[in-house]
Amino acid sequence: MVARRDHLQVMLDTGAERRTLKYKTDYTVDGWGEPDLVVSLNEPAPVGASVILRGGRSTQNVAGCPMAKRYFDGCEKEVVLAPTMTLKVTGRQWNWSYGYPDYGDFEIFSNMLPEEEASEELYRFEVDNRVILPVGETIRVTTTASDVIHSWALPNFAVKIDAVPGRINETWIRAEQEGVYYGQCSEICGVNHAFMPIAVEFVSRPAFEAWIDGQRSLAGLDPMFETDSVKLAQADDAGAAAE
Repeated sequence: MVARRDHLQVMLDTGAERRTLKYKTDYTVDGWGEPDLVVSLNEPAPVGASVILRGGRSTQNVAGCPMAKRYFDGCEKEVVLAPTMTLKVTGRQWNWSYGYPDYGDFEIFSNMLPEEEASEELYRFEVDNRVILPVGETIRVTTTASDVIHSWALPNFAVKIDAVPGRINETWIRAEQEGVYYGQCSEICGVNHAFMPIAVEFVSRPAFEAWIDGQRSLAGLDPMFETDSVKLAQADDAGAAAE
């Protein structure tokens, strides 16, 4: 629910260019703060053009804004996209577990790879189960712990958030390109504190959905994203094999 006009961006993409429209001058809005928000253009969009809506709960300076302007509101702002999913992070002595409540609340455990299984460069960084997330989307991250205080830290995202037993902390992350990003537990939590690496891999939305369906299958759940055509194809293949 978008409650403020600076938390909504309306853009017109003609294919040749993309420009941000101005509130009231180019469009009007009904339903601020309501689940259903109606955006009406004052003039019809050109044939073949796309209208893009970005809604969120906060804004940030666009990339490349000079440091001197950041503290005087002299930078162009962009809306931080509203979260599309939640990642539940739980610190444990001495590994991490990750839950995906929007996709069946299954859980994966992430442990540091033994030295003999990791490359020399990634020893103490690589894990047996990476966090898999969709690229280009805002991810809500909640943290807690099952025993003592841990800290979930990803330097590439300027994130360091405590995981405290009996308490829920919240932050968010978003990656603009696919790749693997590494971090470490950053709160001394016991004798194996140095063996709690974090590995987050951002992949395309189709790859993410395929991974989710794979994890749901392992948890005994039906797929969420498999299309009927894929199911029919698999059924045909199974029938052909039986014959």
